[in-house]
Amino acid sequence: MREQSLVRESDARIAEIIDVRDRLNAEDPAPGEVPTPDMAELLLSLYQLERLNGYIYRGYYHAAIEHNGVGRTWKAVQHARKGVECGLIAAGTRDWRVREMQKLLKDPTKHWSWAYRMKGGESNEGE
Repeated sequence: MREQSLVRESDARIAEIIDVRDRLNAEDPAPGEVPTPDMAELLLSLYQLERLNGYIYRGYYHAAIEHNGVGRTWKAVQHARKGVECGLIAAGTRDWRVREMQKLLKDPTKHWSWAYRMKGGESNEGE
């Protein structure tokens, strides 16, 4: 009985990973469905709970991009550093996510994701 419960919980987390990942990847999100740093943090924690170490760099990528998108450069850098480390091990230098995180690390404010989720380009750095 206990094993079945654990499997159900794992299945629910996998379904949530797919849902959140799809929302974060949506090119034209519906109103109220715009990705946020909190959604990216949730995805990252779900990867951790499922011990999906080979994919966790993808969670770090989303967290870095979404934090940079609202002007939180320090959080973006924190996640990008972890993402590069995990991504180099899991996917190597050819993976586009690894390369994007490396670009972000050079100068977060010059990366395409800088403040792209904000109107008027105002930073939320203090949050």
